[in-house]
Amino acid sequence: MSTTSSVSQASIAVPATDNNLHFHYMMYRPDPDDPTPDDYAYLKVNGTTVWQMDMTQANDTYPNWAEAVVPLAAYASTNVTLEFGAVSTGASTGNVRYDYIFMGEPPPPPPRCDAGYHVVTVFSEGFEGAFPPAGWAVANNGGSCTNTSASPIWTNVDGNSRGNLTGGSGAFAIADSDYCGSGSTMNTELWTPNVDLTGLVAPHVAFNLDYYALGDYADVDVSTDAGSTWTTVQHWTASARGPRLYDGVIPGDNQNDVKVRWHYGNANWAWWWEVDNVQVTACAPDQPTAIGLTDVVANPVAPLSALPYAIPAGVAALASLAWVARKRTR
Repeated sequence: MSTTSSVSQASIAVPATDNNLHFHYMMYRPDPDDPTPDDYAYLKVNGTTVWQMDMTQANDTYPNWAEAVVPLAAYASTNVTLEFGAVSTGASTGNVRYDYIFMGEPPPPPPRCDAGYHVVTVFSEGFEGAFPPAGWAVANNGGSCTNTSASPIWTNVDGNSRGNLTGGSGAFAIADSDYCGSGSTMNTELWTPNVDLTGLVAPHVAFNLDYYALGDYADVDVSTDAGSTWTTVQHWTASARGPRLYDGVIPGDNQNDVKVRWHYGNANWAWWWEVDNVQVTACAPDQPTAIGLTDVVANPVAPLSALPYAIPAGVAALASLAWVARKRTR
């Protein structure tokens, strides 16, 4: 059914300077594209379209938000009417959400770590060498390939010349169900080695990806007990086309046997999932700046034994760690 939906507000003041309009959108296209891009999202200023994007699978961002920046210098020092909307006239349906709309420079992003902590990269992998990389594991949960030159599991061999569509470069990990051919199935997992997060908090996993869905699913799972049990932190069933960066919180505070896996399942001659540039980061406590007591100069200069007060016995034993001074009274 054809539909047009919009929301508008009048009397929006555009500053004389610093007048870029920022907004975020989430585009979702679960259905196949129409023969022509009949579905599109738009932004109008005083009835004139200043931003438009086709709601196609290639522009699908779900479940992530994307930012758009639209210069409004032509409307500086005036009041305008903003209209955010979408038009769907094709046989299938595109969807869009808008949020976080503001004028001017965006505020700085919140710090990755709390005060007293800083970000550290604990683990990274770009899949450039032998596959699977050292310490990694690949599982085949009953998948098959009728195309004998293909693999029913994760690999870094781009047998069908897809190219790196993730936003990364060079080699990448791929589970390519389409390359396996008609009648094939694919259900495969790619596991990291154990990641030691002892003394660290707020871990994240980040990676580039291109996921082209067709009735399958793509899960990111995390284990804090070396793979005995798993928690799903991300579940895709709709395409998440690249170039795309995923960066999500994972469990594992202060754990020494954390694993992450990429599980591509229920792929019956479907499309593919590409992954590249895997990183696990976390927050480490800042280290206090050490003060070398050998650099401390007493005034007046006098040997410890000559100071005009007695040194408590307990203090003398800690002379290498602390110093004590008392005001002399007459």
